[in-house]
Amino acid sequence: MKLRVMVLAAGLLLPVPAFSQQPVMMAGLLSGNDLLNYCSGKSIDICTAYIAGVSDAVTVFNAACVPAQVDSTQVKDLATQYLTAHPERRHLQAARVVVLAVQMAFPCE
Repeated sequence: MKLRVMVLAAGLLLPVPAFSQQPVMMAGLLSGNDLLNYCSGKSIDICTAYIAGVSDAVTVFNAACVPAQVDSTQVKDLATQYLTAHPERRHLQAARVVVLAVQMAFPCE
């Protein structure tokens, strides 16, 4: 009986991406190409949220010095401009490309 309850509880805790309206992004699987496609298509909200999250992490870990007045749209523009200007780096992990773009735009002194 305990085994049945544990199996049922474990099954209920698993995410069910089949019912999701948006594609599920897993850490490390999104490339710069994927991110640029999101930013250029109908998934602009996914694009902006992803880039804002990476930018926040970069700032928290002092890897770049993003001014407080910079908003997520500006950082999205920086990242998409970087991806457009550097097609040779689009195969890299999207988070890495965003970090490079943010560090270039807002280096710490």
